[in-house]
Amino acid sequence: MIVACQMAADIHAKLGLSDLHELGGGHQSSVYLANSNGEPVVLKLVEALGVDRDALQTRLTMLSALSRRTEAVCAPVAIHDDVVHVLERDNGAHCYAVCYQFAVGEQPDVTHPGDAAMMGRELADLHRHLAALRPFDLPVITGFRRHADETPISGCGPQQLLHGDFSSANIRVTAGRSRIFDFDDSGYGPIEFDLAQALYVVLFDAVTRKEPSQYEFFKANFLAGYGERGGTEQSDPAVNSLITQRVLALGSWLADLSQAPPGIRNSSADWLKTLRGFVHDYVQEPV
Repeated sequence: MIVACQMAADIHAKLGLSDLHELGGGHQSSVYLANSNGEPVVLKLVEALGVDRDALQTRLTMLSALSRRTEAVCAPVAIHDDVVHVLERDNGAHCYAVCYQFAVGEQPDVTHPGDAAMMGRELADLHRHLAALRPFDLPVITGFRRHADETPISGCGPQQLLHGDFSSANIRVTAGRSRIFDFDDSGYGPIEFDLAQALYVVLFDAVTRKEPSQYEFFKANFLAGYGERGGTEQSDPAVNSLITQRVLALGSWLADLSQAPPGIRNSSADWLKTLRGFVHDYVQEPV
């Protein structure tokens, strides 16, 4: 069984969920596909230690409001009229349980020009809907601050609400319809940050696979799609500066794993070696 027996029983008793199957890709939480009264939902279990429940609740309130503006966003799913539930693991530790709509479809192919341009258009639409929301008490995106002194990076546009982790891994497409999810890192920052994050993910694969042309190909189509829908071209220096900052932050975490996010801190030795190789190669020849 994917979930420990006691935890699975607790989930069924408190949330009425069954048929849990683990999904890949959760770095800050355990992620499962579950059955809720015959409907598929995504269940996320987030360790309560170090997580501010009020901030989590605010982010979910924001996401609910966003989902009312666009069907492209996977909304939180209330269970017993609440979106956040506290569960106890077998070892006595507590975690927060949150359910979301399940996104059916295929992950975009970043090597396909149409998919890359589509991602740019979807992000431009998402930024427009996020900008239209009322202000929420959410922090500045962590990656938008210089790792050493926590001062904001200069040279970017005005700040607004962002996705925080926009990439092909957090999009599913079916019959021409896109669904976007995983807003766990959402907060305030310049639109260049979301662009840089999407580019960074593709850059990582391109560098580690020694295929730099793959990154340049995606970048051109992705930014063209964003400009087509958003109506503005983005500054290469601002986006590239944020990509570099993202890489340097990764390097800093690898140098001191005690300060790294759980997804990095708990990585295997082989994966840590891959991450260090990427940082080394990028520093030698940045974007």
